Amino acid sequence: MAAERVRSVILLCPQLHRWDSKQWLPVSSRWTLPVLKRRTLRRILLWLYRFQLPRLSVNQYLKMQAGERYADVVDDPLSKKLCEDTLAAMAQGTRCTGFENDFLIFKDEEILGNGGTIEAPTLVLHDELDPMAPVDHVDWFISRVPHCERISPQVAGHLVWAGRDADLMHETRVRFLKGQ
Repeated sequence: MAAERVRSVILLCPQLHRWDSKQWLPVSSRWTLPVLKRRTLRRILLWLYRFQLPRLSVNQYLKMQAGERYADVVDDPLSKKLCEDTLAAMAQGTRCTGFENDFLIFKDEEILGNGGTIEAPTLVLHDELDPMAPVDHVDWFISRVPHCERISPQVAGHLVWAGRDADLMHETRVRFLKGQ
């Protein structure tokens, strides 16, 4: 059984509730929900995304990912390098046929499945000012999996590998895995 093989779970900036209302989408993307529900409009949206992505500057992407934490990391070389590498990888990934599938999963799938819970020890790491993964996702998840550990560090918004508490994020992940 698959559940017996999972020793522990670490969720970083998770989006755990399906996108069945605007509440679950990032604030900047809430206008897309009606578009995501219609196949033809979704294809146009994906085309626009593929068109826009290569034109984003590193600073524009950093601002989008860091949100209110942007001023904390705007001059951080690690944050800029992370965004540069991510943009390059995403530019490749948007050409993959599975890219559209991500939107369908967020919109249609029950992330916790039919059982509605996770039995393995679980750690949730999420900056409460993450502009890409609303904190409502974590609150919803904690209400269903109350035995999990929740850490809310101050990082670069959605970029958990940068920002003030980035070292704490890493140390917490290592501690959690060693304890399991």
